[in-house]
Amino acid sequence: MNNNSHLSDFSENLKQYVRTTIEIIKLELIERTVIICSFILIQTLKWILFAIGLFMFSIALAIYISESTGDYALGFGCVGLFYLTAAIIFSLINQKSVEKSIQNKIIKHIFSDEHNIDLNK
Repeated sequence: MNNNSHLSDFSENLKQYVRTTIEIIKLELIERTVIICSFILIQTLKWILFAIGLFMFSIALAIYISESTGDYALGFGCVGLFYLTAAIIFSLINQKSVEKSIQNKIIKHIFSDEHNIDLNK
């Protein structure tokens, strides 16, 4: 009978251990999901603000060149030509290495130790 009681206690402890382990895994998945979502949101916001700033700077530069030369078509054409040249150069660069670099940076950020929560506290 005493053996049966120990077996029952062991079984209950094992069940509780499995439930606790599953709960920890759920919490870790939620944590990683929140980290990924916040990273994506912050990076998107940064790039949107950068694009708006670049757009405004480009317009200002085009107007400045236009006023300096007296020809609006020339000012905006020069800025457009710059971006066209940059796009051509970027398309000639090995995109696989650029993609790998970006992917590695994201993975390193997601799995960095600064995001880990110590569950033993």
